[in-house]
Amino acid sequence: MKHRLCLQIYTIFILSLIGFTVLADRLWTFVGHEEFERQLFQKSSSLAKLLLPPDQSWYEQQDRVQHIAKEMQFEISLFTPEQQLIAASAMVTYPPVEAFGRDAFEEGRWVDTRGQTQWTTLLPDGRWLVIVLDRIAVPSESNMMIVFLFGIAILVAVTTYPFIRRVSGRLERLQTSVEMIGTGDLSTRVKIEGKDEVALLAKSFNETAEQLEKLVTAQRLLLANASHELRTPLSRIQLGLEMLGKDNSPQRHAMLRRDIQELNTLIHELMMMARLESGIEDEREKIDIMALVAEEAACYPDCILEGEPTILFGNLRLLKHLVRNLLDNAYIHGKAPVSVWVVPERDRVTLWIIDSGKGIPDAEKEAVFQPFYRAKNKQNVQGFGLGFPIIQKIAAAHHATIEIENTPKSAIKVIFPHMEKAMEKEY
Repeated sequence: MKHRLCLQIYTIFILSLIGFTVLADRLWTFVGHEEFERQLFQKSSSLAKLLLPPDQSWYEQQDRVQHIAKEMQFEISLFTPEQQLIAASAMVTYPPVEAFGRDAFEEGRWVDTRGQTQWTTLLPDGRWLVIVLDRIAVPSESNMMIVFLFGIAILVAVTTYPFIRRVSGRLERLQTSVEMIGTGDLSTRVKIEGKDEVALLAKSFNETAEQLEKLVTAQRLLLANASHELRTPLSRIQLGLEMLGKDNSPQRHAMLRRDIQELNTLIHELMMMARLESGIEDEREKIDIMALVAEEAACYPDCILEGEPTILFGNLRLLKHLVRNLLDNAYIHGKAPVSVWVVPERDRVTLWIIDSGKGIPDAEKEAVFQPFYRAKNKQNVQGFGLGFPIIQKIAAAHHATIEIENTPKSAIKVIFPHMEKAMEKEY
């Protein structure tokens, strides 16, 4: 049972029902039963007062006491104000005046002693009336009450088990799916049943499994493409080293340096991709995006900069890389002149990079964000196809979005949240 949630929940539920039944029975026994006895004796005492007037003779009082006791099936003892016996049905029971005092019986008092219930009261003329009733003879519905409560408990237990089993069954199926994910089957999904917390858990599991599958697939694709891309400069370097013995010209050395630089660039971009995907936090600070863009744009010809000083909250190194990659893309894949706009708005800051080229076709707008992607007519163009993926991840790290537009010119815009908004998301 320790390993089955269904049985644990059901056991707790059944024990709670049993505890409620026992408690209800005890309350009935000690509260309802006693209240019933108190009312019984009060009415019996009132009846005895009416049937035992003080002006009757001893014989008449004895006869009345015997008759009442026989009809009512309890013992009666009648005493003078000085507690001298006047009449008794069979067993004589004296009023417990010494234990409680005379004043305690002016309105009647019942005492539970030795399994019997004794009611003692003072009649209006000062006589003492003691009524004794064996507790067994008192009408009681306690047994019927407990049977009724246990019947309800059994009915509730039988009707609730399918519902409890349904919930635990959904959790068991979720556990099975988690185990399948652990074995490597990342396509596993759970059927969402209902709209409760378990359904939300199943939905979260499916979303997490889908994201995990995408990440693992992307990692595998990145590893495969990286291996292919690394092989090309390494092969050229190896070939160049072999050719040094035959051709040790400056041109050969320049080619080797270019290949080594290409390899370093690829390794640097791969490391940045891995760092961004791992979510490693970098130091954040207040940055004047206008000053940063102006510094980077100064390295490019025919680059027109417009805007005004605007403060962003982010990582200086990553934002420099983002601007540099955007400018490189505009000059390599687009056409000069290139315009850069920094447009501050009420709740955001938009960075525009606009060139005079044809832009990215609509069919390829999503594909360019895939690592190592190259368009059909861009196979021999400089680069590794990591520019846009890195830009996208840097933007995501700053809670920004990227949009590609082709009208009226080729344009890429990065929309950053305002500094206060960015700081709220960050912290």
